[in-house]
Formats: sequence, C-alpha cells, structure tokens
Amino acid sequence: MIIRGDYIAQHPLRCILNPAQEGDMLQSYVNMYEQSGWMPEYPKVFGDRPGMFGFYSSVMFLDAYRKGVRNFDTKKALEGMLKNAEQATMLASTNGPKGALEDFYYEKGYYPALNIGEAENDAVAKAKRGARSAVAVTIAASYNDWAVSELGKELGNNAVHLKFAPRASNYKKLWSNDKMLFMPKNDKGEWVPIDPKSTERTYNNQSYYNENNAYTYKFGVTHDIEGLIELMGGKDKFEAELDQLFREGRVAVVPPSTPSFRI
Repeated sequence: MIIRGDYIAQHPLRCILNPAQEGDMLQSYVNMYEQSGWMPEYPKVFGDRPGMFGFYSSVMFLDAYRKGVRNFDTKKALEGMLKNAEQATMLASTNGPKGALEDFYYEKGYYPALNIGEAENDAVAKAKRGARSAVAVTIAASYNDWAVSELGKELGNNAVHLKFAPRASNYKKLWSNDKMLFMPKNDKGEWVPIDPKSTERTYNNQSYYNENNAYTYKFGVTHDIEGLIELMGGKDKFEAELDQLFREGRVAVVPPSTPSFRI
C-alpha cells in the first residue's frame, strides 16, 4: 500500500488488471481517513508513514474512477482529499496540520523557498525537520489540486471543481523564461539563484527539489502537457529539450567528498 511512486504505474496498472482489488485498496484509504482524520499518503501496515510530500492519493482516486473502478466510497474519498488539500501540511517527510507555508501557497500559488544559506524559519518545518522541497511541492500541489478539481467535476460537485481548477496552473508561477526551467522563488517573489544541475545535497537538504534536480523536474508537469509545451515555446522546442535531457543525462554537482554520477 505504498503510494510513493506507485501512483505513476502500479496503481493505474492494477486498475486495468485487477480493478476489484484496486477498489478494495482505495476503500482502505478511505477507512484510514475516517479512522485517523487524514487521507493517507505513504501508508504502511502500522499506519501512515511521514514520507511523501503533497497529497498524491488524489491522483489515484481520480484515475481509478475514470477507469471505471467504483467499489469505494467516492464521496468520502473526495471529502478526505479536500481535507488534505485545504488543511494538511505538504512538507516532505511530515504529516499533520498545515502551517504558514501552506497558507502562503494558497494565497500566492507557489511554495516559498529559502535563500541560499538561509536558516529554516518556519515553525512546522523546524519542528518536523521536513525539507521544503519548494519547487517539487509546488509542481506536486498543482497536479494534486488538478485531481481534486477533476474528481469534483466527475462527482457533480461544481463548487469543488471551480475552486481547485485554477490551482492546476500554479506550476507556471515557478517557470523561469531566462533559465527555461522551474526555479525556486523566495517569499518576496525573487528568484533564488541556485545551480539547476545541483542535487539537493549541494544546498540545504532538499530545499528546492526532491531526489532530482531542475532538469528532471522540467518535465514533471504530467497533468498539463499542452501547457508545458507552450511554456517551452512549442512542440519543436519541447522535443529538442526532451532529446537533450536523455542525451545529457542528469549531471549531479555534489560535494567533493561524494563521487559525481550520471543516469
């Protein structure tokens, strides 16, 4: 029942190969929400582990519903998704209620990043030691909010659909035309001038991305491919950028004590 990455492949495939089992699993998520008060994000046999950021369970519920999986409480699932989307922290490796960073996201449309070398000043992040992963969280939240909006529409809840639909485009707020990448912004709306090829270890422990760098997150907008193509200047430019990603690989600039690598 681990969501981390499984929402991309395992859960969608199970919807096709064994829809009844997938529905049972999703109903167990609903049960966990009813019992714990939160929709789980990284569930284990002992409960929800604080390991994910955002709330990707929304993507799983939407995908299953659209593939015809209906043997779970859809209305209660949307209720839990809404609670996570409006009241839960999106910090990596952290569970529980939202804080000032989420309020900033709701108002400004992006997750604020720390400046290079700036000490963490958010109370929730300091207490939970959850990395901000500001760009990663913004892109994830855009995707997750899109899923909430779309499931609301599927279930005839127009108010939810209209409220969350605009948030699906929040990823665009971190697009840098200069760098042609998604880059971090601080709480003043200023770009944080990081090296986009650097791993999170170069800076303050996943402050900006999460387990990847700017070049892999460049193609992380999976819910709005047309919008991403437009940001990059059209299909020809998009294809060229994608070719370059696979041609070059991810070049990691890491501390001298750690060997560099390519994938």
